[in-house]
Amino acid sequence: MFEKLTDFSFQRSRKQAIGFYIVWLVGGSIITAFFVDIYIRFFSGVPMPKGMDIAGAVRALQSIGKSVVPVVILVFSTVMALIITGAKKAYNRVGLACVLLAAALSFVGLIFSMIPVAYLTTLPKSSS
Repeated sequence: MFEKLTDFSFQRSRKQAIGFYIVWLVGGSIITAFFVDIYIRFFSGVPMPKGMDIAGAVRALQSIGKSVVPVVILVFSTVMALIITGAKKAYNRVGLACVLLAAALSFVGLIFSMIPVAYLTTLPKSSS
């Protein structure tokens, strides 16, 4: 189920695609959290509360979460889809539709935008 997770040209079964989806969903969440943290610390201008003031942290995240998170998810899911499309040489209607669908679904959330990316991994590698 969790075989060859970094081999983007590998044709996966449905079970392997689910494993790919789970691992890269967690990885994408970690990457998103990392970039949001960097944005909060250095670029947002929103002061983070001292100590464990949860209410202040929630206010800070709400103020920037609506702008930064979708952009990070858009970039992550679209780049993943493009990497897989390039590795499989799937420059056809299905491959490009999955790239566009991953980009469009990124505004709903990472959970949805990674579905077309996982589907791309089930396609065979093109010979052309």
